[in-house]
Parts: sequence; C-alpha cells; structure tokens
Amino acid sequence: MTELAAALAEVLAGRLAGWAGLPPGTPVAALLTALAATEVDAAGSTERGNSRYDLHRVRRAEPPRRVDAWSSIGTAVLVEYADPPGVDPAVPAAELGQPDLTLTGHRVAAGGQVHELVYAGRGLTLSLVQSEDSWLRAVHLQLYVPGPVSHWLTRIGAGSRPHSATRPAPHS
Repeated sequence: MTELAAALAEVLAGRLAGWAGLPPGTPVAALLTALAATEVDAAGSTERGNSRYDLHRVRRAEPPRRVDAWSSIGTAVLVEYADPPGVDPAVPAAELGQPDLTLTGHRVAAGGQVHELVYAGRGLTLSLVQSEDSWLRAVHLQLYVPGPVSHWLTRIGAGSRPHSATRPAPHS
C-alpha cells in the first residue's frame, strides 16, 4: 500500500487527525488507484470556482462507495464525498484544532444549519450540521492540496451559491 493509499484509507474510515493534505503533483491515475476505485466514470470537464477541472466519479467497494475526484491536466486537485462514514461530529475541534475559516449557509441539509470548517493548511474541509445546541452529523468532506484560504475560496470551495450537502441522484 502506498503512503497516499494509507493516508486516504484513514480519512475514508473517518479518522481525520493524521491527514496532511493531498500531495502536490499527484497523478490522477495514482489517486484513483489509492482510492481503491472499482469503477470510474469520467464525467468530463466542468467549472469549479474560477477554474475548469476534469471530474471523475469513483465507485468503491467500501464506504464511502461514491467519491468525486477532480483533476487538472492529469494532476489530482480534490477528492470529495457526502456523508463521510465514521466521522464523529464532536471530534474535529479536539483533533484538528481551530479551522482556518468557518462558513455557514453555503450548503444546506435537513435538521440544522451546515457549517463548513475549512482547514486549508491541512487540505481538509469538513461540513457539519448543527442544531440549536449540538453538532448532529458530518455531511460532506473535501480533501485537497494544502494551501492558503484564498486558494480554497477561489478554486476548491463551495462557490458563491448555496447548494445541497447531499449527493445528487446516483450516477449510472
């Protein structure tokens, strides 16, 4: 197992503390292998923030069963998925510390308000639903090359429009 595959296996199982970011320059083929993809649907080129990326919809045998991998000119840029398994919503503050940025209202989910906890320097953004007095559940996770908050805001993040924290209908 490669170092990237081992690091991703930890995060995909809900253990976020050791994540140090997607290594810069990772070939998308290496990322897809590290994700243990059983099937990949190349969804084509699409805009995200201020850039165009290739979207790869990944199916896996283990949870999370569906993951989106984004690349630019063959280089991995972002991994993201909904309903991250094994993530205890009370853990991030204790394990990850203060986020570099917290955004509210860019994602929507039933049961409460969604907060995006951006750890740009770690290459990780965790979206949590909060009710009036407690964190309820994790609804989305992004993994990317670490960088400044400005990079997350312009190239990785949710963009300027609110959107659902749940996945769209299954892709075929």
